[in-house]
Amino acid sequence: MIALIALTVAGRASAARLAEAWPSETRTYDGPTRQALHRAWAECDGLVCFLAVGATTRLVAPLLDSKWVDPAVVCVDEAGRYAVALVGGHVAGANALCTSVAGVLGAWAGPLRARSPGSAAPCWTGNRSASKRTPRGRCPRSPSPSAGRACAGSS
Repeated sequence: MIALIALTVAGRASAARLAEAWPSETRTYDGPTRQALHRAWAECDGLVCFLAVGATTRLVAPLLDSKWVDPAVVCVDEAGRYAVALVGGHVAGANALCTSVAGVLGAWAGPLRARSPGSAAPCWTGNRSASKRTPRGRCPRSPSPSAGRACAGSS
């Protein structure tokens, strides 16, 4: 399950677009942001936070345990133009989730990774357990970085 956490009206509108695109894969968390994020952290394999990267970092910092058990965390700016993988890039699938979120929103995807440019990234599988994660091949990306939507480091 992918948690959708938004604080502003614009963020909630973008979250609604994701919920509409992935109706059986998302859950919206309402209420005070800290409490919503803490509930989502315990219940979901991925979190999409429509919050500033700094705010999200401060909220998730006390929850971080290990890359082997932490969920994927992606931040999306209020305008829905940029998506950035914050936590769990490789193991939890945040890089692939970031790419998928950007595809739905028409945003630029910024997964952060230390891979060589031509390497395949696993697609989002929605499974926090690394031992159960099965890559589905290369995630769809736009053809060139100049298109404004390509992943950092992609070919």
